[in-house]
Amino acid sequence: MVHLLERESHRWETTRLTPEQAWFFKVACFHEVEKAGFGPLRPRVSQNSLPYMYCTVKAKCFHTGLRTCCDPTHSCFRKIVSYAGMEKAWRNLFRKVGRATSLLILKIAPGDETMSLSTAAKDLCQQFACLVHPVSPVVRCQRHGCGKVKNPLELVVADAGAMYEAVDSALILESLSFFVQVARQLGYVGVAVVRSPKLRGFLVRHEHFQHRSVDVVTFECLQTIHALSLSQKYVCVGNAVFKQKTGVPIGGLLSKCQTSLLLCAEETIWKSQPLKRSNHGFPTALHWNQQVASCRYVDDCISMSHMFCQACLLSALNLKSHVAFELQNHDPLGATWLDLAVDVHGVRFHIDLAQHEVEWIQGFAACPKKFRMLPFQGEITPDAKARIRNAQARLIQVFLDPPGSNLVLAARALHYFMDIWHRSGYPEATVVKAWRRHLSNPTLSSLAAEWIPVCAN
Repeated sequence: MVHLLERESHRWETTRLTPEQAWFFKVACFHEVEKAGFGPLRPRVSQNSLPYMYCTVKAKCFHTGLRTCCDPTHSCFRKIVSYAGMEKAWRNLFRKVGRATSLLILKIAPGDETMSLSTAAKDLCQQFACLVHPVSPVVRCQRHGCGKVKNPLELVVADAGAMYEAVDSALILESLSFFVQVARQLGYVGVAVVRSPKLRGFLVRHEHFQHRSVDVVTFECLQTIHALSLSQKYVCVGNAVFKQKTGVPIGGLLSKCQTSLLLCAEETIWKSQPLKRSNHGFPTALHWNQQVASCRYVDDCISMSHMFCQACLLSALNLKSHVAFELQNHDPLGATWLDLAVDVHGVRFHIDLAQHEVEWIQGFAACPKKFRMLPFQGEITPDAKARIRNAQARLIQVFLDPPGSNLVLAARALHYFMDIWHRSGYPEATVVKAWRRHLSNPTLSSLAAEWIPVCAN
């Protein structure tokens, strides 16, 4: 593991500090926060309160214990930083600031970001509805200087490799200043965060706004905490101390919203500056949302367009952002985005749940380890009931909530889940009874009654 870390010396630096010495640097950060009026936080005198880094190798880069990745620049293992040992007051403050930052992004400039997996399919359909649909299919790319032959509807799924470690801390603070400046021009001074499991809140025009179920986070607080969070770079691996030289830690309490600040700001600037797009050959007669439908969840992005070819869509993703995106789908008519299978048919597209276990269900392949469930135990366990509830929630989010619901695809996805149970040893009668009993949605319950099990070869 130390050898793999040394291979990434451009991102992680080995220090000669002891955990106790690194702890004193953290105490200095606490005092800066308390001076700004966010305390007292009372740092615990223990090296265990330092962030701890867990390293896991990527399965795709290793085979039978040997490294098979041929890319010398590729990061072949994940470095996940845990803040479980950090003081409770510190964690609570970071979480509150993170929720306030997410609300600020959502209210001011959400860019292409979808905030949750539960709304990903609905957001993609809404973005696609904004496109200007041509009277006749456009068969050549409309970017100036390209003109390649293309499909009537082009699809790109891209991923930003090692995004958390590639972002620039200075750019994150600049993006936060961009959001704060826009909000202040609109007359706001802070964010009111509702104490609720769901992300709820609103922008406020008076920092002394009070309500028993609301916490107000001022813009000064946001900027102070984010700056101090980005300055805390030391993590422990056993008794060794490493310093992160670039980016933000995977697993950091503010890492997701900090990358969202950067990407959403850059996406908003790209959409609002026609001259910048024109300099790269993209037409400006239409708004960008009318030319390209794009959604992004963290670093997984999907783009569709009637006007541009696949290469130009990928180029647009990299032109508007400092983060490098890599193409994931080599088939321009179909791809997997998150847990969704997106298929292009002419000038339209269909969304389905990705079905990775079809060959196993049919008896042509071994069971994928990532999707394995417990075999039948003679009764329906609480874990099995929870799987039914989770599957129902996902089916409603993907097939019933978005406009133009497709019951045929919903039935196929539901029957796929039931086939997994049957292939795992659950009797046919038990599968039907359990799913019909625990599906509270009447549409899905009636579709479960129509299930016919697939016979494995």
